[in-house]
Amino acid sequence: MNDASSAAPIQTVCEDGDMHGGIELNLLAAADARIQGLPELRNTESFVVLHRGEVAYERYYRGRSPDDLADTHSVTKSFTSAVVGALVSDGTLDLDAPVASLLPAAAKSDLATGGATVRHLLTMTSGLPADGRWELCEVALHGGSWMETMLGAPLRSAPGAEYAYNNGAVHLVSAIVRHVGGASLGTVAAQRLLGPLGIDHYEWPVDPEGHEMAFGHLLMTPRDMAKMGLLFLRDGVWDGAQLIDAGYVNAATARQAPGRPFPEGVAYGYLWWVDDLACPPAYFAGGHGGQYIYVVPALDLVVVTTADAYAEARPFGRALRTVIESYAVRAVRS
Repeated sequence: MNDASSAAPIQTVCEDGDMHGGIELNLLAAADARIQGLPELRNTESFVVLHRGEVAYERYYRGRSPDDLADTHSVTKSFTSAVVGALVSDGTLDLDAPVASLLPAAAKSDLATGGATVRHLLTMTSGLPADGRWELCEVALHGGSWMETMLGAPLRSAPGAEYAYNNGAVHLVSAIVRHVGGASLGTVAAQRLLGPLGIDHYEWPVDPEGHEMAFGHLLMTPRDMAKMGLLFLRDGVWDGAQLIDAGYVNAATARQAPGRPFPEGVAYGYLWWVDDLACPPAYFAGGHGGQYIYVVPALDLVVVTTADAYAEARPFGRALRTVIESYAVRAVRS
């Protein structure tokens, strides 16, 4: 376990010279040059590297500044995981509780028949479909209750049997948090996590019924995104307070499901991607178009990137992940 005292608010270090505190700044400068030079990376908006809890390197592009909010897209899922972790830590929520016991509207659903649990939603193994009329964008276009529509979906497989990336299944977590936490996902997040982390400049969109979008589109600054990476890197401790139990943090960032080639090609934890085959191992929050919170515990490293996912020349998300792995990870001398 990491030293809790090191989980203090983020500080900035000097960037002069080729080395600083065990990190090779020339490699980070090379990453910066690559981001600016490759057409497929020109939608990048930020590149922030934290080493030993301090900002070692920070660059912004496309007219962006440190105070600008970025659409984190599916990085939001990892924030949702953190909220769940806070509720699990104090006994408010049981990962093995059946979804049907937490959402009255699920009582007659296939999820109830199949015995799907909160854990299944977090690991993308609920068995719910995520394509066609059940793809969440299609659900939104047809109007009505997103929650009821998803609860009415037929199971494609038994819960726990198969991994399938599913935004709609994750969105059910927003209703579950409201049910067990007595407040909305956004309110619980503000009280239990974002407030203690000093994050007060953000926007969390809601669905037509007022549920925060558990699956995506949380808007936040890159530095504040980095705080979530640091919180998990420090085993759930921030400024001396245990916000999330270390056991949940470790489980959330460990292999729970195999994942698939799309979109990230690595294993899956509890709404975190897990590259346990990397050397050294890493885990990360990932979002469409190049949004990342990339954590390498052995190197005490957190890297954040954001990008315009709707730009005409946008990268397949892994292009920025390759920059992180090829430059930022290599820049640290453990």
